[in-house]
Amino acid sequence: MAPYSTRPSPAQQLIMTNLVSDAPLLTISTDNLDDEGLRKPRRWNIGAIARFMVFFGLISSIFNVITTSSLVYLLGAAPALFRTGWFIESALSEIFVTFSVRTRRNFFKPRPSNLMILAAVARALSQMIRSICCGVLLNDR
Repeated sequence: MAPYSTRPSPAQQLIMTNLVSDAPLLTISTDNLDDEGLRKPRRWNIGAIARFMVFFGLISSIFNVITTSSLVYLLGAAPALFRTGWFIESALSEIFVTFSVRTRRNFFKPRPSNLMILAAVARALSQMIRSICCGVLLNDR
């Protein structure tokens, strides 16, 4: 099988991704903090940050391989559909990362603020709707 080739994502798609992904991050200031974080703020631990970067880098790479393989080999996606699927996966994984890095505890403990949850859900839905309705058309230009 020949290698899969695709053009890079259009500039307007990249700009839209950055714009839409930044909006929910503005709600982090409304987030509910861990009790222990309020009692005694933590100092930066460079070793822990390095381990975190390696861990999330590996997880991200695994998801990239799964996404690429699924889109190319399972769905036989043309370049336009490939970019649209990648766009959706990028948006959803960024939301996941936002919620996972906010605490050392379980994903939703303490519970995120209502505004943060609302912004994440709105972002996910708008990104999927926009990508599914307009993504393939946008990518063909």
